[in-house]
Amino acid sequence: MSFYKTQWETSPIRKQLVFNLEENSQQMESVKQIVCFGLGSLELRIYRAIAQHLAACDIRDILGKVNKDMKLYAQDPWYCHRCKSILGDLTFEFLDDPERFVRVDRNTFVFTVNPGVPFR
Repeated sequence: MSFYKTQWETSPIRKQLVFNLEENSQQMESVKQIVCFGLGSLELRIYRAIAQHLAACDIRDILGKVNKDMKLYAQDPWYCHRCKSILGDLTFEFLDDPERFVRVDRNTFVFTVNPGVPFR
Protein backbone atom coordinates (compact mmCIF):
# COMPACT_ATOMS: atom_id res chain seq x y z
CA MET A 1 0.00 0.00 0.00
CA SER A 2 2.95 2.36 0.55
CA PHE A 3 3.60 2.48 -3.22
CA TYR A 4 0.01 3.65 -3.80
CA LYS A 5 0.23 6.11 -0.93
CA THR A 6 3.34 7.68 -2.46
CA GLN A 7 1.57 7.90 -5.83
CA TRP A 8 -1.42 9.58 -4.19
CA GLU A 9 0.65 12.01 -2.14
CA THR A 10 2.50 13.24 -5.23
CA SER A 11 -0.54 13.45 -7.52
CA PRO A 12 -1.87 16.75 -8.87
CA ILE A 13 -5.39 15.70 -7.89
CA ARG A 14 -4.38 15.47 -4.23
CA LYS A 15 -2.61 18.83 -4.46
CA GLN A 16 -5.81 20.44 -5.78
CA LEU A 17 -8.00 18.68 -3.19
CA VAL A 18 -5.78 19.80 -0.30
CA PHE A 19 -5.63 23.36 -1.64
CA ASN A 20 -9.43 23.60 -1.98
CA LEU A 21 -10.09 22.10 1.43
CA GLU A 22 -7.56 24.28 3.21
CA GLU A 23 -8.91 27.34 1.42
CA ASN A 24 -12.47 26.57 2.57
CA SER A 25 -12.08 24.64 5.83
CA GLN A 26 -13.11 27.55 8.05
CA GLN A 27 -16.45 27.67 6.22
CA MET A 28 -16.96 24.01 7.06
CA GLU A 29 -16.46 24.31 10.81
CA SER A 30 -19.92 22.80 11.41
CA VAL A 31 -18.81 19.51 9.81
CA LYS A 32 -18.57 16.90 12.56
CA GLN A 33 -18.23 13.73 10.50
CA ILE A 34 -17.36 12.42 7.08
CA VAL A 35 -19.41 9.58 5.61
CA CYS A 36 -17.98 7.79 2.59
CA PHE A 37 -20.13 5.67 0.30
CA GLY A 38 -18.93 3.19 -2.29
CA LEU A 39 -15.23 4.02 -2.44
CA GLY A 40 -14.49 0.45 -3.49
CA SER A 41 -12.88 -2.67 -2.17
CA LEU A 42 -9.15 -2.68 -1.49
CA GLU A 43 -8.99 -6.42 -2.12
CA LEU A 44 -7.90 -6.06 -5.75
CA ARG A 45 -5.41 -3.28 -4.95
CA ILE A 46 -6.90 -1.02 -7.59
CA TYR A 47 -5.24 2.40 -7.36
CA ARG A 48 -8.53 4.25 -7.81
CA ALA A 49 -10.12 2.65 -4.72
CA ILE A 50 -6.98 3.15 -2.63
CA ALA A 51 -6.65 6.78 -3.73
CA GLN A 52 -10.30 7.45 -2.88
CA HIS A 53 -9.79 6.17 0.66
CA LEU A 54 -6.58 8.17 1.03
CA ALA A 55 -8.49 11.24 -0.20
CA ALA A 56 -11.06 10.62 2.56
CA CYS A 57 -8.20 10.55 5.08
CA ASP A 58 -6.93 13.88 3.71
CA ILE A 59 -10.41 15.36 4.03
CA ARG A 60 -10.56 14.14 7.64
CA ASP A 61 -7.11 15.48 8.45
CA ILE A 62 -7.77 18.93 7.01
CA LEU A 63 -11.28 19.39 8.38
CA GLY A 64 -10.08 17.85 11.63
CA LYS A 65 -7.90 20.90 12.18
CA VAL A 66 -11.12 22.88 12.66
CA ASN A 67 -13.02 20.13 14.51
CA LYS A 68 -10.73 17.91 16.59
CA ASP A 69 -13.44 15.26 17.11
CA MET A 70 -13.91 14.52 13.39
CA LYS A 71 -15.23 11.01 12.70
CA LEU A 72 -14.64 9.13 9.45
CA TYR A 73 -17.18 6.51 8.41
CA ALA A 74 -17.27 4.28 5.36
CA GLN A 75 -19.73 1.93 3.75
CA ASP A 76 -19.28 -0.28 0.75
CA PRO A 77 -20.97 -3.64 0.16
CA TRP A 78 -17.69 -4.97 -1.27
CA TYR A 79 -15.59 -4.50 1.86
CA CYS A 80 -14.04 -7.76 2.99
CA HIS A 81 -12.46 -8.49 6.38
CA ARG A 82 -9.03 -7.53 5.03
CA CYS A 83 -10.38 -4.20 3.71
CA LYS A 84 -11.89 -3.42 7.08
CA SER A 85 -8.65 -4.29 8.82
CA ILE A 86 -6.60 -1.97 6.59
CA LEU A 87 -9.15 0.83 6.80
CA GLY A 88 -9.53 0.36 10.55
CA ASP A 89 -5.82 1.10 10.85
CA LEU A 90 -6.57 4.40 9.06
CA THR A 91 -9.29 5.07 11.69
CA PHE A 92 -12.29 4.43 9.46
CA GLU A 93 -15.42 3.25 11.23
CA PHE A 94 -17.93 1.16 9.30
CA LEU A 95 -21.65 1.54 8.68
CA ASP A 96 -24.22 -0.97 7.48
CA ASP A 97 -27.78 -0.58 6.16
CA PRO A 98 -29.77 1.43 7.15
CA GLU A 99 -27.37 3.19 9.51
CA ARG A 100 -25.37 4.52 6.59
CA PHE A 101 -28.22 6.81 5.57
CA VAL A 102 -29.47 7.57 9.07
CA ARG A 103 -25.99 8.72 10.06
CA VAL A 104 -26.02 11.56 7.51
CA ASP A 105 -27.21 14.86 8.97
CA ARG A 106 -26.64 18.57 8.38
CA ASN A 107 -23.16 18.33 9.92
CA THR A 108 -21.97 15.59 7.57
CA PHE A 109 -19.50 15.85 4.72
CA VAL A 110 -20.59 13.14 2.28
CA PHE A 111 -17.86 11.73 0.06
CA THR A 112 -18.82 9.36 -2.72
CA VAL A 113 -17.39 8.54 -6.12
CA ASN A 114 -19.55 6.83 -8.73
CA PRO A 115 -21.97 5.23 -6.25
CA GLY A 116 -24.37 2.46 -7.23
CA VAL A 117 -27.31 4.39 -5.79
CA PRO A 118 -28.31 8.03 -6.21
CA PHE A 119 -27.17 10.50 -3.53
CA ARG A 120 -28.36 14.01 -3.12
